[in-house]
Amino acid sequence: MVKIDEEYFLTNDSNQWVLNYEKEGEINKDTGKPTVSTNKWYCGNLNSALVRYLNESVKPSNSVLKLQSLTILAVERITELLEKHGEIKIEE
Repeated sequence: MVKIDEEYFLTNDSNQWVLNYEKEGEINKDTGKPTVSTNKWYCGNLNSALVRYLNESVKPSNSVLKLQSLTILAVERITELLEKHGEIKIEE
């Protein structure tokens, strides 16, 4: 498992990458446990999984400035993830 942020993480097998989403919600009055929203996207390669992450992570924006801010944050997370796992090396 490769954690991207608080809500998204990647898993993989020999055939694909899976972008996973998991977020705890409010406490269910009947069970006393938080509700958990989950989703999975199956991607043929790492690049596709990261593009999907970028797309999904900026969807909640409701203004251009928030969209820009979320996009910059997502790109920074993707870059850090790739550098950490040796996929790319950023030169300054």
